[in-house]
Amino acid sequence: MKRIEICSYGPLPQCVRFAEGDLPAVGDHDILVKVVAVSVNPIDYKIANGDLRRVLRLNLPAPFGFDCCGRVEVLGSKVIGYEVGDLVYARAPRERMGAFAEFVAIESRYVAKAPISLSAQAAASLPLVALTTVQALVDRATGAWSERDNHHKQQERTLGP
Repeated sequence: MKRIEICSYGPLPQCVRFAEGDLPAVGDHDILVKVVAVSVNPIDYKIANGDLRRVLRLNLPAPFGFDCCGRVEVLGSKVIGYEVGDLVYARAPRERMGAFAEFVAIESRYVAKAPISLSAQAAASLPLVALTTVQALVDRATGAWSERDNHHKQQERTLGP
């Protein structure tokens, strides 16, 4: 199968290439996705440029890409809730990058059915954006939101519905 891989660190046009790769192995909890669309995010540029080498060491050449949308081709033996042919979108974990390829195997917990109201291209653009939003709201804003929430709950008790 064809894939885009990082062959060296540096500016994106100089450090990635098209290459032939093996079809990914499908584990018990994996879904093999035939990729229809992908999205490129700032983290992709940073990885390719080598900016994240301290936290993400790659064995070069390495598969590349996190976010994709595509059709389910194969289901691992323990995967439930999906059928072959389903349109799904996913964010590959750091340890198993490789969404910029014809096929990618991703653990089912990183996969969701694509919203029927969106194109494959639009669905492919969602995973990192959604993850970043959740992290901002849950991980970063928890204290501020909790204080406001408690204040409003107190007012409801005092004033009534």
